[in-house]
Amino acid sequence: MKQTISFLVVIFFSLTSAHAVKVELKDSHEVYKEFLMLSDFFGGIDPAKDQDILEAPNKGESKHYAHDWVRQLAENFGLSWAPSHYKGITLSRHDGLSTKVNAQDVVREYLTQHHPEKISGGIDVSIEASSQYLLLKGATEPKLTNFSWMGDQKFLVTFDVGGHEKKIKGCLSTMVLIPVLNKQLEVGSIIEKEDLEFKDFPSNKVTKNMIQDEKELIGKTLRRKSAKVGDMLSVHDIISPIIIKRGDLVTMKVETPTVVISTRGKAQGNAAIGQSVQVMNLESKRLIEGVVKDSQTIIIPVVGH
Repeated sequence: MKQTISFLVVIFFSLTSAHAVKVELKDSHEVYKEFLMLSDFFGGIDPAKDQDILEAPNKGESKHYAHDWVRQLAENFGLSWAPSHYKGITLSRHDGLSTKVNAQDVVREYLTQHHPEKISGGIDVSIEASSQYLLLKGATEPKLTNFSWMGDQKFLVTFDVGGHEKKIKGCLSTMVLIPVLNKQLEVGSIIEKEDLEFKDFPSNKVTKNMIQDEKELIGKTLRRKSAKVGDMLSVHDIISPIIIKRGDLVTMKVETPTVVISTRGKAQGNAAIGQSVQVMNLESKRLIEGVVKDSQTIIIPVVGH
């Protein structure tokens, strides 16, 4: 039986060459073998130099390999991989009972071999989620029997799936780097920079509510448990953290270009920075609405300013 391969031992036998081999990190996908190879992580690996590097996850389980781990892997094997954003990869081990093949991977491999000019420069294959996976019994691979262009970067592909014909429509789409969670967070967690990495998504799948700038996520509170590792996050998945709570004593400020007036008040509700909240003036007992500036200050708007 093949012995477990130690990652440290493999590093000793890593690929060496005068010029680093340029590679691209693959999308997250499913694997079927007991051991992971370089080609499971990177596209552009010379088949003659491909090799096992570590044990795969247990059957039916997944493991996420974060950006820093992947970068170290590339360095150890003399590979040139230098993304401008944090990116990782999740590899899932097939359960051994059924076969679920990503049609996008099959079409991408076909185009790489037959039409490489079509998927260069940030262009990739996009297939609707409802048709994306091909299910087979056993470990039989689906066969791509026909590929035809339908114009405007759209295509129709025919698969032989266990003796049955299946036609799938798709298109080529510009890929957009989107910040995603690299670990599962609990609802109420504050999102930090190290909780994020970047992942490519087809531009036609990125809606106006999806967050494309990591600055809009860092420091925000996760509000939905449905937010999953590797999925795009929408403006509905997060809220600004509450920094003023009902009953907090705060400073109420009225600011104009020439005058600043301050007094003490008591917050009548919970609010985050930039949100409105009612506050009671401790001297007059009047309720006034203001905007939260920080954890101790509420700005009272001045009519006409």
